[in-house]
Amino acid sequence: MCAPMENASEIHSGNSERRRWQALVICLVAGFMTLLDVSSFNVALPAIERGLHMSPAEVSWSVAGYALTFGLILISSSQTSSIRQLTSGRTAWPDSRCSGTTSR
Repeated sequence: MCAPMENASEIHSGNSERRRWQALVICLVAGFMTLLDVSSFNVALPAIERGLHMSPAEVSWSVAGYALTFGLILISSSQTSSIRQLTSGRTAWPDSRCSGTTSR
């Protein structure tokens, strides 16, 4: 005998539960990679200062430039992902929301 067919709402809820966990994992990995990236840059600051013969004021400018560049890339990638999703007709996927920005 065949197994009874599952209710459509049960299938949908199982799929959405799986997608929620995937979204959580993606956001946690993105957060961890951001923390790792910023930490490695801060650890490298003394070597950068010595190697480039920079003053403390110049080092602070390089940190500000790094943070600004990182933030701009994060926001623009989020917006690009949102536009790509809208033009492809797919349902929302968490990659555009993991950056923590709302650009609309």
